[in-house]
Amino acid sequence: ALHNYSEARDRYFKKFGKNHMNVLIATHNIAEAEYFLGNYQKALQYCEEGKEIAKKIFTEEEQIQASILEISGLCKLEQGDLDSALSLFERSLQIKQRKLDHGHPDFSYTYLGLGRIYMERKDYELALENFDKVIDIELKIFKDKGRDVGQAYFYKGRVYCSQSLFDQGLALLNQAEEYLKNFHGKDSKHPVFALLYEQYAFYYLQCKDYRMAQKYYQEAWEIQREKLGEDNARTLETKKLIESFKELAKN
Repeated sequence: ALHNYSEARDRYFKKFGKNHMNVLIATHNIAEAEYFLGNYQKALQYCEEGKEIAKKIFTEEEQIQASILEISGLCKLEQGDLDSALSLFERSLQIKQRKLDHGHPDFSYTYLGLGRIYMERKDYELALENFDKVIDIELKIFKDKGRDVGQAYFYKGRVYCSQSLFDQGLALLNQAEEYLKNFHGKDSKHPVFALLYEQYAFYYLQCKDYRMAQKYYQEAWEIQREKLGEDNARTLETKKLIESFKELAKN
């Protein structure tokens, strides 16, 4: 996908010049792809390019700019810059509140990001509030076909595990797994399952069941290796965790 987006961007740039909507969309798509690959600095660079192009095209902020802010915010979240991540998502939310009707499905991705940021800040009440907004919006509109519901469930599970509410946490992880299997059907190697297995691993770490934690990190790694590649940053990070568990087992 990244190669296709890059080719499209080059093609549109030659045909229309830099400051054109098609170039902006392709730049946004490249930034998003780089984020999903774990190339956060590259993603941020493309986000900055997208912001500059958008300034030349629009007289006021539009939804695509909100999306670019969210990609930047997710990169900052992964880099541990929680204040910047929160500021970027709050700006995105303000744009969407001006442009979209209350309860529009595009809000769910924003609330999911905000929930993750508050979770990392250990502001668990606000994290749960935002994850619940995702679930409410998407189940109301899409029933059992909401894109972000499964993630909202498993991040809620992580919040409960972080507060040592293990029964509630595990129940939500199981609910997330059931939802995702129904949503993705036979695609059991979809990257979102790697995220789910990381949450299961986190649960077992909190319970000090290191054997099961290693098992779920192994399952996450196998998906990441297939979908992202062995040299991908996320894949390598998970592999390091697995190796650390092997060292624990030796001791």
